[in-house]
Amino acid sequence: MESSDKKICRLCRNEYSHDKETCIPCAEPLSPLPDVEPKNWLRKAIEAIFSKDLKKVEPKYWWLATIARTASGILAVIVAITAIRANVGISPQSVAEPSSYFIRETENQISTLSKISFMEEIVEQAEAGDVRAQFELGLLYRDGFEPSIAPQNDFQAAFWFREAAKHGYAEGQSALGWMYEQGRGVLQDNHRAILWFYRAAKQGNYTAQFNLGLAYMVGRGVLQDDYRAALWFFRAAVQGFAIAQFNLGWMYWQGRGVPQDDYRAAIWYREAAEQQHAAARFNLGWMYEQGHGIPQNFELAVAWYNMAASQGFELAIERLESLEIEVMPAPAPVRTFPQTGGVDPPKRTPSQALREIY
Repeated sequence: MESSDKKICRLCRNEYSHDKETCIPCAEPLSPLPDVEPKNWLRKAIEAIFSKDLKKVEPKYWWLATIARTASGILAVIVAITAIRANVGISPQSVAEPSSYFIRETENQISTLSKISFMEEIVEQAEAGDVRAQFELGLLYRDGFEPSIAPQNDFQAAFWFREAAKHGYAEGQSALGWMYEQGRGVLQDNHRAILWFYRAAKQGNYTAQFNLGLAYMVGRGVLQDDYRAALWFFRAAVQGFAIAQFNLGWMYWQGRGVPQDDYRAAIWYREAAEQQHAAARFNLGWMYEQGHGIPQNFELAVAWYNMAASQGFELAIERLESLEIEVMPAPAPVRTFPQTGGVDPPKRTPSQALREIY
């Protein structure tokens, strides 16, 4: 009887039980990103190579078309097409809610007796219905607190995350979604993961927003959709989440889900780079070196390469070695992207970023 009430979502092909045409995540209205037809850079590059009229070639691809007309055409084109997309891409790994504050800050600073007292207190609060305590208790079990007090236990973690999630606690919903996606403490279920990510994301949880964007980008639990991926990355990025800022910059660079725009890619790479995201620092350095989207500046390129290399980022180290430059820590460059009158873009709140970028 229960199965007869189930319907199949016409978009992602997952089962759902309410009276709409699609499941909850697929039913969300799409509005914040205008002009989002994806542009395939490889197709555009090939069209430029074989174009008979150089005046019709997009400026970014004009040099490809020019190289193709030389004697060493085909080899040069292969090298050029490889170089044009040299930026580091995204890793399709979801992000878990951060470890318990108590574990991060005090684990090595208090006695075992105090830890027992703390655990008894948080269990009492969680059993009394305190959603924050339920979430924290889930984190303690997920990451492991003390072998003799609260050993790592995914089943207990999932139980307490669910208790917090049922009461609408966004962090608990996000954490439970991650447990379903990873199959930790529960049966692995991408669709259930998406539903919990969605509920948390709608409350503004940036971890869930990022994971939802990642799911749409790779088609995990939902129909693959670059537009929705960019939308959720953007919502997490304007809250200052560095990984989402990096991913959004990459999507602008590739023209996936948003119009291809090197300058906006550089802006979001810069946002992530300032939060010590190594891959963003490398990509920003590469854009400065090549002059993609921003004025070419070799000194700034080396500075960003240095900062990425000082974090052990292999591609940055290799690039500096190829330039015969010694790897050493470098201070963050003061000058950023020129605007009208050469004024640096100010720091933006999420609402200001929405108005400015979209």
